[in-house]
Amino acid sequence: MRKAVLDGRAGRERLDPDDRDLAFYDAPVALVSPIGARLLLGLYRDGRLKLKKPATAKLPTLEAYVATEAAFRAEVARILAAEAAKEARLAAIIADPASARPEELTPALVAKVITARLGRGPTAAWKSRGSPATKA
Repeated sequence: MRKAVLDGRAGRERLDPDDRDLAFYDAPVALVSPIGARLLLGLYRDGRLKLKKPATAKLPTLEAYVATEAAFRAEVARILAAEAAKEARLAAIIADPASARPEELTPALVAKVITARLGRGPTAAWKSRGSPATKA
């Protein structure tokens, strides 16, 4: 199945690059998304998988998981939008450190701003809304 996904086609179905990226999640145990499950189901129905037992007509659990693909895609889109917003906010703060709100000020943010503005040096300092911040 992984080979079919990496090749970009599983049986009669062609995959776009986004689907290839979302089909699997490599964790300590390989996980299959609803997109990967849809491909697995297609390969199963086309008889392209080696089976130890005879194929069954219905796979209700797998079919139910495939049915969650729209919700999965919506969740992925939400996560990507949140990451993009976070990156945009970071870029705005780097461009104008005074725009950082007090609750946003963390040692990691200070380090990113100083590194972006002054480069990677051993120490640096700057002021945000009149409050001194340093990086050692």
